[in-house]
Amino acid sequence: MRLAVYRDGSVVLTAPIGLETSVIEDFVSSKKQWLYKKISFYKSVKSQTIRVFSKEDYFKHRNEARVLAEERVGYFNTIYGFDFNGINIKNQKTRWGSCSRKKNLNFNYKFFFYRRYRGITS
Repeated sequence: MRLAVYRDGSVVLTAPIGLETSVIEDFVSSKKQWLYKKISFYKSVKSQTIRVFSKEDYFKHRNEARVLAEERVGYFNTIYGFDFNGINIKNQKTRWGSCSRKKNLNFNYKFFFYRRYRGITS
């Protein structure tokens, strides 16, 4: 199942066909606090501009995001020493990053903007 809250405050639940209503209700009930938090957040920033990203942003900033990802993975890997094959920069809608079974690290290019927004310099 998937539960999403959008900027306009709408909530969308996606569930497999034939799933029992009681399972869906239990799922939504278990996410009440998260839902309230997300809806409250979007109400509080309603008058503020929320950045919308485009494909052009991805093509323009993916190399900068790759450099940053390689730098940060290199730093943390001196501490943890995990094996990985490669780093990929993607334009994902719902994930900041992931690791595949083939030990490829995938990062969302948008983390580059988050870092600049938060004023993180190292």
